[in-house]
Amino acid sequence: MYLRDRIMFSDILRPYIPDFKYIVVRNHDFSDEELLAREDEMSLLMLINKFQTADDITNFRDIEKDKIDSIIHNSSEQVIDIIAAVVRSLCTKIHISAEETDDAVQKVREHKLGYLFENMEKIDIQQLRKEAEEWRKLGEEERQKAKEEQQKRKEEQQKRIEEQQKIKRMSMTILKVFFDDPAEYDMELIKSVIDSTDDTNRIVSWTDATENCSDKTALYNEIIGK
Repeated sequence: MYLRDRIMFSDILRPYIPDFKYIVVRNHDFSDEELLAREDEMSLLMLINKFQTADDITNFRDIEKDKIDSIIHNSSEQVIDIIAAVVRSLCTKIHISAEETDDAVQKVREHKLGYLFENMEKIDIQQLRKEAEEWRKLGEEERQKAKEEQQKRKEEQQKRIEEQQKIKRMSMTILKVFFDDPAEYDMELIKSVIDSTDDTNRIVSWTDATENCSDKTALYNEIIGK
């Protein structure tokens, strides 16, 4: 609640920091009438920040438009920018369309705040918030589902890789026994072919061929691609 507490290294810079306490003002401690009676921009911002239900917007639209516009009639551009930012934030929170949001902000910049919601249909803010929360949860569920599917695909891919490696090891063991003459057959060449081949069905067919093969050289040439 103190300025000093909000500044980094305040213990070192203490002699140079103005020290004062913030005064917290609750919007809902004031009625709409009390805020309007003050006829200043800050009270108008407090009034807008009080919007919680559709009735709040309806009540705002029922206020005499000239009375609201007179408050910001001579406001500086800096103040108008602040009010416009608050209105845009409000429109975003209650899921007003982009077109209507731009229209509302434009009315603020034209110093026509009294006409802010005149073209909007009745809005159920609580319902919109509920729908927004449901969409947020749905988004989380979709992200979790996508994450689980990605993990599943990753596990399946890893499983396929492990199965391929197992087949290659088994095939290499059988082929080593079959091509048992190191002088005639290059087993390192066969191994490199098998390691670089993703088609496990082809590797299995070479292995199966060893059962009834009468021509080792022909099978060897097939494997090494001759």
